[in-house]
Amino acid sequence: MLQVLKEEAETAGAAVPDDPTDEQLEAWTEDKIRQYYANGGNPGAAAAIPPTANGSHPAGKAAGIAAAAMPAEHQQAKQQQQQQQQQHHQQQQRQDISLAEQLSQLSLRFPATGVHSAASRAWFPGLALSKTDVAQPQAVVLCFHSSGNAEDMFTSEGTGSRRAPSPLLELCRAQRWRLLAAQLPGRGLRANEAPLETLQEVAQQLLPLVAPALLAAGGRYALVAHSMGCWAAFELLLLLRQAGFPEPAVACLSAMPWPHIPMHQRPWRQQRLLQEQQFKEECRGWDISDVVFSAGMWGMYQPMLRADFKLFDEYEPSSSSSSSSNGSSSNGSTAPCSSSNSGAGSRMIATACSVHNGPLADSGQRLFSFPLRLFWGTQDRRVTRAMVQEWASYTSSTCTATAVDGNHLFPLQPAAKQQWLTHVAAALSEPLAQ
Repeated sequence: MLQVLKEEAETAGAAVPDDPTDEQLEAWTEDKIRQYYANGGNPGAAAAIPPTANGSHPAGKAAGIAAAAMPAEHQQAKQQQQQQQQQHHQQQQRQDISLAEQLSQLSLRFPATGVHSAASRAWFPGLALSKTDVAQPQAVVLCFHSSGNAEDMFTSEGTGSRRAPSPLLELCRAQRWRLLAAQLPGRGLRANEAPLETLQEVAQQLLPLVAPALLAAGGRYALVAHSMGCWAAFELLLLLRQAGFPEPAVACLSAMPWPHIPMHQRPWRQQRLLQEQQFKEECRGWDISDVVFSAGMWGMYQPMLRADFKLFDEYEPSSSSSSSSNGSSSNGSTAPCSSSNSGAGSRMIATACSVHNGPLADSGQRLFSFPLRLFWGTQDRRVTRAMVQEWASYTSSTCTATAVDGNHLFPLQPAAKQQWLTHVAAALSEPLAQ
C-alpha cells in the first residue's frame, strides 16, 4: 500500500515523504497513513479539525482540491495526446481506405498476370536465383542495371570462393520483399532479341508486368538503379504516376546525371558518331574492362554496347523538353550539400542535398515526394558528384548523396559493391518496412 500511496503523491505533484517508521505504522490508522502521504509527511494536518456532519474533513477536502489541481493538468494533457493519436489513427485509416480504393481501381486496368508468365520470366530472369520469389510479398524492390551489364548485378551472389553475400538480397529475404531486376533485350537469354530504341520503350514494356506485381504487394515498392538504369527507372516512375500508382517509399540511384541534363553538358559522345576505335576509347572512359575489347569478346559486346549507349546518349526525358533546363539547375547552380564521414575506416562520404526548383517544377510537373538516396564513384571519370546531386531538384522530400570508393562500374568491384549494397539496404530498411 505504501508504494501505491507514494506513486499517487508523486502523480499529484505533492512532495513524497520518507516512509513512516515501524512504530508509527503500528500506531496510525489507515486514514492517518493516507493523510501522511497526501499532506507531504504531515499526518495530523487534517486530523486536528473535527469532521463535518457527513463525516468528511474540511481541511482534507481543501488539501484534496489542491492535490487534484496538478492531476487535472496531467489529465488535460493526456486527453490532448489521446485526441491527437485518435486523429492520426483516423487520418491513417482514411489514407488506407483511399489507397485500397486506388489499388482496387488499378487492378481492373492491370489484371494479375503473375511473375511467372513468359514475358515476366524474360524481363526478370533472376527472380528464382535471388531467392525472393515469395508467395505474398510485403513489398517489391525494382532494380535496373547499367549499360553493357545484366540483371545479375543485383540477383547473383557468385559461387564458390567468389561468393559474396548481398546485403540487399539478405534484407529482401528477411522482410519477404520480392526483388525484380529488369533484364534488357540483347543479353543473356534475350541475346537474340532486337534491342529497344528508347528508354521510353523500356518503361512501356515494363509497366504491364510491374503493375500487377506492385498491386500484389499492396502498392509498396522501392527503386534501385545504376548508371543508365537510373533514367529507365525515371521513365517508369513517370508512367506509374500517370497510371495512378502511389510513389515508391524510396529510390536509390547511382552514378548518373539528372535526366534533364542538357546535351552540351553530358560528359560523353554519342556512339553513332564514333568509328570502332573511337567507340572503344569511349567505352574505356566508362571503366569497361579491357577483356571486353579482346578479339574473342568484342564481336559479341560491341552490338550490345552500342545499343545500350544509344538509349542514354540520345535520351530526351518524357516529362519536358531538355531545353527547359539551361544549366545544371533552374537557378544555374548545383544543389549545395554538407559533407560528413559515414563511418570510421571508410572512404565513403554522405552528404545531405538541399531542395530547389528544377526541371520538373519548371515544366509544370509535380515534384516527387519520396526520399532519394544517391551514390557516386570517387574514381568515376565521367559522372561527377555535382551531376548526381542534381537529382535533389526532383523531390520535395529528403535527399542524401554518398560517395563510393570505386570507378563508374563500382557494382562490378567486389569491395565497392559491398559498401554500396550495405548503404542501399540501410536506405530501404526503414521507409519500405513501415
